[in-house]
Amino acid sequence: MQIKLKLVIVLSVLSFSVFAQVCDSERAQFYHAGYFLEDNQMRILLRDSILPRNKAKTKVEKIQSVQKSIKSTWGKNSVPSLSSAELAELIVDVASSVGVDYQILASVVKKESNYCLNRHNKRGGDSGCMQFTTPALTEIKHQLGFAGDGKFTPGTPEVLATLASRFFDKDTRVKTGDYLKWLSKSIPDIKINLRRGFNFDYDILTGGIYLKLYLSISDGNYGVAVRNYNGSKRKFAYQNNVMSGAMKISQSVNNQDPQDCRDNELFADEVHKLACQFEEDYDECFNTYIRSLPGYL
Repeated sequence: MQIKLKLVIVLSVLSFSVFAQVCDSERAQFYHAGYFLEDNQMRILLRDSILPRNKAKTKVEKIQSVQKSIKSTWGKNSVPSLSSAELAELIVDVASSVGVDYQILASVVKKESNYCLNRHNKRGGDSGCMQFTTPALTEIKHQLGFAGDGKFTPGTPEVLATLASRFFDKDTRVKTGDYLKWLSKSIPDIKINLRRGFNFDYDILTGGIYLKLYLSISDGNYGVAVRNYNGSKRKFAYQNNVMSGAMKISQSVNNQDPQDCRDNELFADEVHKLACQFEEDYDECFNTYIRSLPGYL
């Protein structure tokens, strides 16, 4: 018995050692670029962060639910050279590639631009389906090392380029190179491109990567990630709108089980509780969310 126990212990130690070596090897490929990220945040950036309720859904089910939301939002309007089916599949593909939840990404696209209908905020200069501001584009260019001489901020260029390459076919490196070349352009040029809808795939992909970056900085908390994606003074209202929108997308599939809806409400509460833990004014943060709920008096 003692011999068997010793053997088990030795094998366990060896297995852990091999596992640790593999993890260290993987980390070595990326970590040197992410100076500002801690180990756990880097792991979040590299792994898939899918909500439990969506893990068993097929790609077809995801596309159907997003397309239904798009059609409802568009009404009689349309986006030139982009059908609701194409946009739905693009959102689902980007989410799968960069490892974010498709409902959250779809809800952000809806909140930002009504699913690409409104790609130019003339008052604030926000541009594209994901409504990128100049500071946001500057940050993503910094992260990829495209900020220019003397302006480079240590970021995560290798990791973000890897996330981008997952969206394209593995053997077509030219596509990834073209995308990075597009992001290396001047911010005014990128904004014009986004407003005119020349590259919807680049637009949604950049938004997905940006959301994933904030998710890693937020230690995997979607509530905090979407709040910081917006970054405005009304970020709590924005957070509530995005998370509620994600639940509606979840419920837009036919034959939805009522129990799922109850679970989703509980999920929303948990998301906001966790998000508010990152704030000094926890009570005010969560009470603001409670007051925003339908039926609150």
